[in-house]
Amino acid sequence: MPITRILLAATALFGLLQSSLPAQASAALDPRRVEINEQMTTEMVAMARNAAAKKAFTLSREIANLVIAHYAPDNGAARKLIGQRKLRGEWQKNTRAVLRDDAVRPRQLSSLQGKWGQLKKRAGMLHRSLALALVAEGAKNDQTHPELELALVFIPNDRACHKALGHHGLDDFWGSAEDVAFAQLMRDIRQKASELAQVEHQATELPESEMPIELKRMGIPMYGAKSKRYTYWVSDSFESAANLTTWAERCHDFLAHLLGPKQELVRADSWRWHVVLRTVDERDTFLQKSPSTTGPFTYEQARLFAGIGFALEGGGRASATWHEQNLDSDHAVANTTKRHLLGERNEGLGEGFMHVTTWLLCGSTWTYFADLPKTTTGGENMSRDAKGWLERLQQQIEDGEDQPLRIVPRERIDNFRDKTRLKSWSFMFWLLASHPDKWFPLIDAMSVPDLSPEQVDQEFKKAFKMPIEALEQQWRSWARRGSELGKASGWS
Repeated sequence: MPITRILLAATALFGLLQSSLPAQASAALDPRRVEINEQMTTEMVAMARNAAAKKAFTLSREIANLVIAHYAPDNGAARKLIGQRKLRGEWQKNTRAVLRDDAVRPRQLSSLQGKWGQLKKRAGMLHRSLALALVAEGAKNDQTHPELELALVFIPNDRACHKALGHHGLDDFWGSAEDVAFAQLMRDIRQKASELAQVEHQATELPESEMPIELKRMGIPMYGAKSKRYTYWVSDSFESAANLTTWAERCHDFLAHLLGPKQELVRADSWRWHVVLRTVDERDTFLQKSPSTTGPFTYEQARLFAGIGFALEGGGRASATWHEQNLDSDHAVANTTKRHLLGERNEGLGEGFMHVTTWLLCGSTWTYFADLPKTTTGGENMSRDAKGWLERLQQQIEDGEDQPLRIVPRERIDNFRDKTRLKSWSFMFWLLASHPDKWFPLIDAMSVPDLSPEQVDQEFKKAFKMPIEALEQQWRSWARRGSELGKASGWS
């Protein structure tokens, strides 16, 4: 159906479509847009149904969500494909619906994706043509910009649309000056982390005579290494201890880079030494021989933690961690982040930030400090692979089931849920580049026992000059599957 033809019936059609057009639709909606909406709704719903019939359910839901978001929010077929039904006039999750995993044949999927690519391009060009026609007719920005922006949903790298919107370019990405600056800063952060992760640091082997009394009581050989700022003891070899100090130094430099003028907040002298124990027997012997190392916890409670901090008999503080050698880099980075910067500051945001530092420096997202019965922290269903985390998070966003941001700062380590972990990790990473001067003050401001929801809202509004919902929407636009800004910044 050519978009250029004159629609004598457009007025009547418009009245019928009013209830199913996106929120931006109004009584002044251009008849040409009405026609595009009708055409794309029909064709996309048909393609979504076809994808579902061939068991390409992820693609089917992707298409259905686009129909709902941009053309027909009340379309029953599209809503059914994403597992929703209408109850009391509102679309809700259908608890009886099963959102099945893909079982499509590779060749069929390739064919479907090819056809979907063609349809997306055609949809984008329809909106592009209408937008440029409106520009030529002298239409105002509130008419042209929605069409240009919708065109970019389907043809995201179209130069003409971006230029008409006044966007700036970064490689294949186009966006506002703020978006480009954000993407570039995020790239710079990742590049800096990659560089620092390769830097070598020298360590000196410590003699047995310098072994702390808390370790001597164990009655087993221990190997110590001291670098410029950090001291580690470990039960297997000096090389292991030196490797731990190297990763601690790398993390220190990275944190200092992120903090900029406030880099003195990274306090290497706040803990005198750290010990890594390899076995359950070593852990138990350590806690039993030096009861003071359990801190405020009982022996039974202390055994449940993956790491613990304690006061030394001779003054100062130290920490103990127990884990396998293949986790040394993760834990040295997380331990440095936790002990030497975050301290007792907000756990909900702090846990996410620790995952950011281990991910950027080590390529891992699995570090944890507790394994209590009530918590999923370090649980078996959380992989060490950031790709798996990203896929889970983006599916939650797509389904509208990601953890609400106002819950994150109120989460405690003894009941830390997977959803919170994913949200905190991604939000804190986004914050580093979107508000590089605010991520640490936010963690610090939330260091209040028993934070109320009202306090969380107040602190966010105070820090960012906007409601928490508005900030969360900015994060969601970046983090969602297919986000061009996410791709440009290296997130997706």
